[in-house]
Amino acid sequence: NINDIWGDYNPKTNEWEILAAGGNILAGHDNVLLQVKNSNSVEKVSSENANWQLRSLWFISNRNYYISGSGIYQKHFLDENAWKNDIYLITTYSTNRIRGREINDIVATGGAGELIHFNGNYWKSFIDVVGIPGNYYGTAIFNNTIVTVGQSSNRAILTIGRR
Repeated sequence: NINDIWGDYNPKTNEWEILAAGGNILAGHDNVLLQVKNSNSVEKVSSENANWQLRSLWFISNRNYYISGSGIYQKHFLDENAWKNDIYLITTYSTNRIRGREINDIVATGGAGELIHFNGNYWKSFIDVVGIPGNYYGTAIFNNTIVTVGQSSNRAILTIGRR
């Protein structure tokens, strides 16, 4: 399953960099990270150290790359071999979506109503502030507004955060 796709213009290569993250949620370690090349071919990218399924990704070309699912993994350059992960320093819940505006303004949402923000120095959880039991599946960040959507039991939930 392809779970997410993101693209950014790479000023070093003067090309768009497009990546897709996939994995079967029920199949454990089944994950894949794909890169669209020249708009007509797809190649696998190393997902070394990224355990379990990948559900989302976000990046700014040649600055910071993030993939998420059962943890949040990061690297500075796509051609680095292994992804770095300090899962328990960020969140113990699964992350279904990660998005950002800049490398110091990133949001990730996921299981148990987890909503976390990275300000360039550290990740902060807002799970206690939001206080909604459920799962967030999508999020977007624009200027000073964050919107995330999901479900709690059999009800849809939508949370809006403003600075």
